[in-house]
Amino acid sequence: MGAKLKFDVVTGANVYLNDNSQFGRAMEVTGLDVKKVQTDHECIGLFGKKKTTKGLDHIELTVKWDFIHEDIELFGPSLDLTFRGNVERRDNGVIRNLPAVIEATVDLDSNNLMGTLKGQDWSGQEMKLTCSYVRIEHDGDEILEIDVDNNIIKEHGTDKLADMRKNAGLE
Repeated sequence: MGAKLKFDVVTGANVYLNDNSQFGRAMEVTGLDVKKVQTDHECIGLFGKKKTTKGLDHIELTVKWDFIHEDIELFGPSLDLTFRGNVERRDNGVIRNLPAVIEATVDLDSNNLMGTLKGQDWSGQEMKLTCSYVRIEHDGDEILEIDVDNNIIKEHGTDKLADMRKNAGLE
């Protein structure tokens, strides 16, 4: 008997900006690159260096639109960006459709209004965004929640910073 083959494929998605559907307007979404800020820990008696996590770097996201999005301002308020999608799970020949949701509170870092001009083509408007809040849910299960302003990082429901907030008197 062969190995079981199991994989997920996003087969449909939509972008919402402040709860307004942007169906058919987003060309591409990239990012949600979550990186730790680390420093070297070295002292007398240690044979080598050790990386110590000091927090998170900026969580960045890029959205490429097929038009010029006039209602997003470079110096405007934070925006709520939501991605809803259908994930087709293929598990040994059985196909199930599962919901996936990504919610983010974002601020505009840069706005490439023109995109890249090529003959017979317009590549769209590209917006670089920084996220202060991110929540990822798949099939009803919370995978990740990061709230930079409130020192919250939850992975699979486990609050990684609860003790730190308690010890700092933040709870």
